[in-house]
Amino acid sequence: MALMNKGTEEEEGPSRLVDCLSGTAEHLLQETGPVTKVAMRAVAPTGGAPINGTLVSVQEDRVVRYTYGEAEKGWLPMWDLPATGKGVNEVRSIDLVGNHLYTFGVIFADSNAGNISTLRVQHLGTGKHLGTWRLNDAITIAAGCASGPGTFMAVTQDVPPRFVRGELPKQFLDA
Repeated sequence: MALMNKGTEEEEGPSRLVDCLSGTAEHLLQETGPVTKVAMRAVAPTGGAPINGTLVSVQEDRVVRYTYGEAEKGWLPMWDLPATGKGVNEVRSIDLVGNHLYTFGVIFADSNAGNISTLRVQHLGTGKHLGTWRLNDAITIAAGCASGPGTFMAVTQDVPPRFVRGELPKQFLDA
């Protein structure tokens, strides 16, 4: 899956989600700003249908959940949540595992303190904020992903980059 944004100001239309295997492209409808990141929990297409499932995107300062509209032949927004605030100044990456949305972000601190990397988890169905965890103070993450329920991996901005792994407190998994 690949996200295709408008390349120039002259191009019209919304961003597209391209299934790299089949080559089909479906539009993200009713965008209000540029889409910078996507995460998807895919359901295998059947009978020539487009890729389907749960799609979440970051658009400016919001996280938007989409569902596929057969009649519209594109992805329709279901709800949106703030992507920043509650422990995130800038979203670095997002991921979906089960009913949980993982938001990897950074809080920009003053020049003496350094940046703080965070991982925020929300329930995908309700949008309920389940917790924000501060990651190791010695690292600033460039991107991250969930590797399973309650576990994650991230890559740092260091040169050379480092990989880090971690686990979240188990109590959030029951929410």
